[in-house]
Amino acid sequence: MGIALKKMVFEFKTKILNPKLNRIYIENRENQFISNLSNFNLEKRKAIVKHAYYHTKFYRKHYDAQDISPEKLQSDKDFESLPIITRDHLKKYFIDFISSNTNKKNYSKATTGGSTGTPITVLHDKRYPLTGIQWRILDWWCIKPFENAAFIYRLRRSGFKKLLNAFLWWPTKRIFLDASSMDKTSILLFIEEYNKIKPKLLQGYVGGVYEFALFIKDNNIRIEPPKAVWVTSAPLTKLQRKVMQDTFHAPVYDQYGTCEIMWLAAECKEQNGLHMMSDIRYIEFVDDNNLPVPPNIWGRILLTDLQNFAFPLIRYEIGDYGRALDYECSCGLKLPLMDHIKGRQSDIIKTPKGIIISGEYLTTIFDDYPDAVREFQIIQAKDYSIVLKYIPNTFEGLDDLIIKVVNDIKTRTRNQIPITTERVEKIAHFKGKTQFIISELNKT
Repeated sequence: MGIALKKMVFEFKTKILNPKLNRIYIENRENQFISNLSNFNLEKRKAIVKHAYYHTKFYRKHYDAQDISPEKLQSDKDFESLPIITRDHLKKYFIDFISSNTNKKNYSKATTGGSTGTPITVLHDKRYPLTGIQWRILDWWCIKPFENAAFIYRLRRSGFKKLLNAFLWWPTKRIFLDASSMDKTSILLFIEEYNKIKPKLLQGYVGGVYEFALFIKDNNIRIEPPKAVWVTSAPLTKLQRKVMQDTFHAPVYDQYGTCEIMWLAAECKEQNGLHMMSDIRYIEFVDDNNLPVPPNIWGRILLTDLQNFAFPLIRYEIGDYGRALDYECSCGLKLPLMDHIKGRQSDIIKTPKGIIISGEYLTTIFDDYPDAVREFQIIQAKDYSIVLKYIPNTFEGLDDLIIKVVNDIKTRTRNQIPITTERVEKIAHFKGKTQFIISELNKT
């Protein structure tokens, strides 16, 4: 079916089924060029804090206990005095986060995958369709939302829901591969469907898309190059980006988002960093004393959702490390830049004497030699010992490189822990997601 007809059907269905969405999409496109975006963002923060205080039990009690009044919130510094919210708060007080002036029609439930511990549940506000942000990102890569697409995620649709989704998107074709159970049969079936519909977008978890790329490369299979490959949900290494770009013959774009708060930041075509969605989100980078760190300095990430009035999340500590960048992108967007996520706060190794090596370094140990290994993983046992697992690639001098990497880790840990290496044929993913660092130290 021609692209013009797809566009016409898509726009008609959007107008009939979700008229609010197109308005929000146009608004999002305008917002990315706001010159005083920081003031725009502050006003939205004032609104969500005031709403949370007067319409949720949790924030009313939490702020009253520290003598905080939303009326006194006038500056960034005032906002930085608000207490930080953690996963423990969500687990313990889930009901108290739900706004009193909302109902079940206004929200949908979302549950984290549990790759970093016990899964938690949050609510997303359906009154603000986030699809508009997705379309804005696709604009940056010259892709239309009605073009065919292929996805590699954990599948959540089956039976009637799957058929309904296909009907609602018709005539656009969308195919799915379950990242949590990828095997030869499912991948070959996906490739067959892929070559039939020739998607312009391939989107999915970093680990799942990378595994798909390796399968294509190993089996010398040809697929139609998409316009773009969109990856998310884990740090993207130089090794992975190079393999995927060489395999798919398309640019690979990194996007940062979480189950709790989606669409946080994404790369544009210039790939100068990730543009933060500062018209609908507020991202902070703080040190161990909860004080803001300057641009280019790594810090703990705090998130505020400026659009979720059903289940407010204000200064929520997601568990990731990141940093703001101090330059503007040449693309012309006013959305500020942040660096790529290098790992979670839990992605660390420790020594018996308290030295901590973070994922900021550990996820990049092969970045200077992207052709050396296919995948790697660092596992720390309860006795502090480390095993570096890796899948070797055809690379001259690999053994010497492995010794160099191990010696570098030994130097950083001051030779306090034993480090061994293990060549493996496969590294398991957690429900389709990459886990570079696994520590047994904090497990009971």
